[in-house]
Amino acid sequence: MDAVRQDFAEANGPVLYGMAAALAVAFLCALLHPGTRVTADTAPSADTAARDADRTS
Repeated sequence: MDAVRQDFAEANGPVLYGMAAALAVAFLCALLHPGTRVTADTAPSADTAARDADRTS
């Protein structure tokens, strides 16, 4: 029974290191992702301009 436990523990080692590497890559991707930050300056659409004109009138 001890041999089974030892084999199981040794087999889980690479799996745990692989999962840790995948989590590290996911963390780096999350840091680089812009999220809700605006990355481009966009002009207002025609609908927005029309609504703004209606409010001021």
